[in-house]
Amino acid sequence: MLKQLLKMGSNFSEGQVNNRFKTLANLLLTQCEIVKGDFRYDLLEIEFYYYNSNHPDTTTYKRITNAGRWFTHLSGVDIAFESDEQAYGGILIRSLRRNDGKVINGPLCCMVELFNDIDWETGDYVPLIRMTKESKAITYQSTTRFNINTGKYLASPYRYYNASDDIIWKPGYTAKPLQNA
Repeated sequence: MLKQLLKMGSNFSEGQVNNRFKTLANLLLTQCEIVKGDFRYDLLEIEFYYYNSNHPDTTTYKRITNAGRWFTHLSGVDIAFESDEQAYGGILIRSLRRNDGKVINGPLCCMVELFNDIDWETGDYVPLIRMTKESKAITYQSTTRFNINTGKYLASPYRYYNASDDIIWKPGYTAKPLQNA
């Protein structure tokens, strides 16, 4: 189901893109986890980026890739949308919570956490996204993306985050979503 939702294409209208972001945010925050070896991670904070002619988000990194691929770049790691020359984008992972309670804040820290210590011979410890057996009972909200200072979608609420009271955000995390909401 997740992979199908990551396929939008160049003909999606602005409204369809916005609705797909909301659907994906709900799915990723309440019904998915990332599994890497013995660790499981809940997504705490994600940002959406998508470009097509009907939704020209110029802050989106151009890429050509299949839906559901990991896409690393200078800002962190994305879950990629189906992407070609006309329509491309991804979901930036900004914060995670590991099953031992450790919170990882910041997209580069998340990329390092997920892609460090992968066995180069066997591929063991490659992070995988899985559906959970039960939906997580969390409260989530949306706000504007962090550190986006230009473009048509500057004020769009394309950052979704777990707003539950039990989250202990890393002290000094300047992008903490609750302070920007």
